[in-house]
Amino acid sequence: MLVTAISTPKIKPGDDVLAILLRIFRRAHLRTGEVITVTSKILSYAENRLVRLSSITPSQRALRLCRTYHLDPSLAELIIREQVRLLGGVAGAILTESRSVLVANAGIDLSNTPKGYAILWPHSPHKWADIIYRTILKKTRKKVGIIITDSVCFPRRRGTYGIALAIAGFEGIRDERGKPDLFGKTMRLTTVNIADTLATAANLSCGERNERKPIAIIQGVPVKLSSKRSAVLTKQLVIRRSQDLFNAII
Repeated sequence: MLVTAISTPKIKPGDDVLAILLRIFRRAHLRTGEVITVTSKILSYAENRLVRLSSITPSQRALRLCRTYHLDPSLAELIIREQVRLLGGVAGAILTESRSVLVANAGIDLSNTPKGYAILWPHSPHKWADIIYRTILKKTRKKVGIIITDSVCFPRRRGTYGIALAIAGFEGIRDERGKPDLFGKTMRLTTVNIADTLATAANLSCGERNERKPIAIIQGVPVKLSSKRSAVLTKQLVIRRSQDLFNAII
């Protein structure tokens, strides 16, 4: 597997991200079967999801949260407005469940934004995945996988990992159940989350700070291509609560 991080100009609010992506992909000479990762943050910039913190009036609930978790009151208010499930937290961060993803602060970020601003998740990552997939297919005739990425934390593990907020063009889960293991025993539980694994590989290559590499092209991954809508493919990444190992504690 080869992961190539791609530099872009600094994305500004309202920029035509699709046009920027298409220019990059035409130069990259994409091949069918490759997987493209795009960080959600540049899509948020394209949607102008940048918020000036001083423009936010905190509610009483936000003020209580900021005292408990030592947050900026305006950030606490933004988290509430994203209508997420609040699960607790530590100093500086609240664990939330947003769009079936466990993420700090509803995915709202203060890093890689101008001072005094926060940036929210894009409104609909799976719509972006569909648009990018269709645009590449129309303009280059190449069938590729698309992953819209962000960073999350895992329980009891230090640091961040990549996650697929949305995918298009390929099946994100490989089911190993019913297949033999090394000793011929039948696998009963194992499914492989290809989408999140590739998102983590891309995040490692692209970086988290000032690298300005929000896109990666991943080659040599044996993915199963699919023309299903992103909403359907992305839903397959989510496990039912009754089967979730962490359901009893979260």
